Formats: sequence, C-alpha cells, structure tokens
Amino acid sequence: MSSGLTARAAGPPLPPSIAGITIPDSSAATQAVAQAYEVEDPQVFRHSARSFVFAELISQARSIKHDPETVFISAILHDIGLSKEYPAPHQRFEIAGADIAKGLVAGAHAGSPQAQIAWDAVVLHSIYSIARFKEPEVMLVSAGVITDVGAAFVPFLQKSAVQQVLAALPRAGFNAAFLTVLTDYARRKPDTVSGTFVEDIAMHTVPGYSRGDFYESMQQPDAFEKQGFTQ
Repeated sequence: MSSGLTARAAGPPLPPSIAGITIPDSSAATQAVAQAYEVEDPQVFRHSARSFVFAELISQARSIKHDPETVFISAILHDIGLSKEYPAPHQRFEIAGADIAKGLVAGAHAGSPQAQIAWDAVVLHSIYSIARFKEPEVMLVSAGVITDVGAAFVPFLQKSAVQQVLAALPRAGFNAAFLTVLTDYARRKPDTVSGTFVEDIAMHTVPGYSRGDFYESMQQPDAFEKQGFTQ
C-alpha cells in the first residue's frame, strides 16, 4: 500500500482548487489531508479528493446549501479506516474515519452540530439510499463517493468540469488499486464485512468466507428458544 509514498512526496497533496472548486485550507481540513495522505494508498487518497470535488459540483448543479469544510473533511477521511494503521479489532472501517472526522470538526467548532454530521457522513458514505435523507453534507459526501466509484451523478455535471477533475486527480488504475486495498482489509477483518459492499470482496478473496443468509437463519429454531426461554 505504501509503494507510492516516496514518489508523491515531492509536492503538496492537493492544489488550491480543482474544476473551479476551492480546496478548504482550514487547520482541521489540513490535518485531515495530512492524516489521510500519510497512510493511504495514493489511488485511495485521490479517490477521496475526487469524491469531495464531485460532491461540490453536485451541490452547485442542484443549488444545495451546505458547509464545504465538513464535506471536505468527511470525504478525505471516509476510507482512512481501511489502512493498516487503524486495526481496531471487530470494528468496521467506517468508524475509524468517522471518529477522526468528528474529532477534527469538534475541535475546530466546539458545540457545533457539524461534528456529528461529519461522523454520519463518513459512516453512511456507501449507503446513499439512507444518506440522501440526511443532512446536506451527509448526502453530498455519499453522492460524491458513488460518483467517483460508479459515475452516478456524472450525467448531471458539465463534461468539462468532470474532465478537469480527472486531469487534476487521475483515476487510471483506481479500480485495481482499490480492490487490492479492500482485499487486504477483508482478509484482516472478515468479521466486519457482513452486509456491506466489502462482503463481495470477501466472497471472492477470503478463503472459506461464507455469506450469511438471513432467510435461512429465520428458518432455524427461534434464537430465544435456543437459549432456553419460553414464549
């Protein structure tokens, strides 16, 4: 995962703006970049940055009022929990990033609801079907992520802006690199992937991994009966 660290150390992680979108440079935002840049595969870091820019482009296209700093911190940190540096056992990777994002926002804006919003944005980044009903920042982070992974909102964006994002933060090779990172994570923490998109990775790459079957489990004796309770 660290093979690109030396090569990328020559310049700043991000330019001041991309596709007309200003990159936040507050102390909290800078800390978020530093933490992610230090431990993430370069492709994953660029994915996180692109997710922010896409989120902002979507907000412009749909005239959505929001706090860009919260979106930025959440987007930059949403995958940091996949890194080996955050090995908390039995804990989903989203929680690590959410805790860091919440701490940074809370430290910068004491008492602000944005800290909890940042936590929710990271935790729900891959579940747009829920995130879309939450605060604008939560929805935008998820929208930005799924746009970078699967071009979800690209049809609503200007083609020239999308091309500028890809020129500034190239995604060539992203799919293979991301699969490698997810495979490593699934093998290290297979007990955290059930019911998530990472479970698809585990099914293909973790020897002996078996997907749970809720329907089959409900055909078995009642869970309370199995523990000696009468009903």
